[in-house]
Amino acid sequence: MVSVPRLKSVLRKASDLLADWIPLVLAGAGLMVVAAWAGFLPLVVTQLHPALPNMKAITALCFLCAGLELHFLKRYLGKETVQNQFALTAPALAIFYLMIAAMLYAAAAPNKILEIVLFPWSEEAKQGRGLTHPSIATMLALMQLAVAGCLVPLVPDNLILRLLRWVGWWCLITGISGWAGYLLKIPALYCSFPGLSQGMALPTTIIFFLVGAHLLSLQIETPSLERLDGSHHGDREPGTSTSTSGRMSDLGDTPQISPLHLT
Repeated sequence: MVSVPRLKSVLRKASDLLADWIPLVLAGAGLMVVAAWAGFLPLVVTQLHPALPNMKAITALCFLCAGLELHFLKRYLGKETVQNQFALTAPALAIFYLMIAAMLYAAAAPNKILEIVLFPWSEEAKQGRGLTHPSIATMLALMQLAVAGCLVPLVPDNLILRLLRWVGWWCLITGISGWAGYLLKIPALYCSFPGLSQGMALPTTIIFFLVGAHLLSLQIETPSLERLDGSHHGDREPGTSTSTSGRMSDLGDTPQISPLHLT
């Protein structure tokens, strides 16, 4: 029988492995899709099958930023410094503004896909089809990921994991719903509504599943989250923002309740 400490150690190692590799996968997938729209790779990279919806270039740019955000999220949770806080919030803000730009462009030029404007030299971009903006499900999930990245440095420690848990489950369910829609041939499950939402691309559903798995893996008590249980009070640099609720008190060794055990 596997002992509890050994199982806990295995979970910690698996969690750290996910936290290290998933951001790289996200950033790499985003770069590949942008390269495909720019004409450097086959367009099938954006959809995995010619008959399926494309992943939009703006979505790919957001996933590139999301990879950076998730990478620096782990670093920020391990050590709260001004540099890590900036590195976390910068890509989160980029995602937010990219989604706003996509919506504004969709309202201004509903009949011309954005990729033709971004890559006018690309024959692959001219082959793009569908609506100008990402699917509604994609925009909702990405906006939540962006807001979470901006809020993590601001909220009390006892709310950080709750926030990440919410966004993690949202992204995970979004990805699973998309998979189910393709497997069961139910377009509504991958948010395909003619004239309103083109539907998530299959690569997008896979990436959202990975994002959700990454955020939920942070719920496991890993070394990168020891700061949240008050065991590394010295890891915070002077001058960084702190909250009076849920953080280590400066008045002494006051016992703290770990947010990892809150439900």
